[in-house]
Amino acid sequence: MSSIGFDQRFCNICAGINRYYKQDHREKESDILELVDNFGAMLLDRPERIGMQVDEALVLLQYRNLKDVYNRYLYQFVEFVENLETIKIKEENQELTLLELLVKIFRTTDDIKHFITAVVYEYEAKVDDEICRVKSNEFFKTHKNKKQLKEGNPNRPLFSEEITNKVIGELINKSK
Repeated sequence: MSSIGFDQRFCNICAGINRYYKQDHREKESDILELVDNFGAMLLDRPERIGMQVDEALVLLQYRNLKDVYNRYLYQFVEFVENLETIKIKEENQELTLLELLVKIFRTTDDIKHFITAVVYEYEAKVDDEICRVKSNEFFKTHKNKKQLKEGNPNRPLFSEEITNKVIGELINKSK
């Protein structure tokens, strides 16, 4: 990839995610993205299988996918996910964990634009409120200070709607 203009560090991170070759000094980002990629893939449905439950995916992540490799963040990631699973969001007539909610949104949206919109606009404030409520848990000590939120929509996106439409539009056009 460096031959087509990508920075060498970026290339090392990408190669490290899937461990394409042995690296003596893996980038931290490779370890983080490797965890997210493996774990996320197990949660989502595939043509050959339905998505796994979080506890099953965590076990397989530790004892199958990353069994014989070192990932500096593996145990922190497992602990984080286990703590994340203690937070429930009321949705319709049921309570869902945050990851169950994300999977549900993913399954019920038509495209990536609607998925991102649902996460940002519909659930960000609910999730933030629940995380703030779980104050006894060290993983969730840092949270938004409600007094510092701007007036208006507390679910405001990181980017303006115009920029979001441009980025999402480009992604959609490239995928066609």
